[in-house]
Amino acid sequence: IDEAARTAERMIAAVGTDAGAAAARFDVLAVSVVAAGELARFDQSIAHLKLLLPMAARADSLTEFVRARGTAATCFTLIGDPWAGQRLLSELVGLFQGGTPERRLEATVRTNHASVCLQIARLARQGGDTTDCDQALELAAASLERAREIAQDIADARTGAFADVHAAELALLQGDAEAALAMLAGTVDHAEAAGLAAHARQLRLLEAEARQSRG
Repeated sequence: IDEAARTAERMIAAVGTDAGAAAARFDVLAVSVVAAGELARFDQSIAHLKLLLPMAARADSLTEFVRARGTAATCFTLIGDPWAGQRLLSELVGLFQGGTPERRLEATVRTNHASVCLQIARLARQGGDTTDCDQALELAAASLERAREIAQDIADARTGAFADVHAAELALLQGDAEAALAMLAGTVDHAEAAGLAAHARQLRLLEAEARQSRG
């Protein structure tokens, strides 16, 4: 992650404001926002987000708009405000309510929305707020159902692997350790086949948590 953040900074400086390199600049800025946020380099993350958002507005593209807003949601969540991230992702979910040919893009939004909702559910549970916890879990469930449907329809193993992680966590947070373990069976292989080693590790951690919860 550190190398990604540093490389992004170098590439942004190299690309500059050349109009012909706008697409590359957009991609590098998006990487930098997330990588810097993961490393708690929040000044860099926010500075590059401020450059990214106007580029998306000028691009007049649904894909770039969604990517930029989704990146902003990740930035806010990493800073420690998942509620702001949830609001942004909920707005993006609303864009797809009437149906869209951009189903892969919708699936990405849905999995990210589910992820931040699960984070909020955990925080609410830790704070003893069962109402907010239940609401967050309900939102996560709806997004996951749609994401898994899309992943199956378009045979997208990567999207399916992300959804597997969140669906297992959802079951665990709903108090059904047995269902979580049943969902986790075989999902490590699924994640590894999709080239998602980090998610395979996360699945193993969830499996350990589910086993501990079951007793």
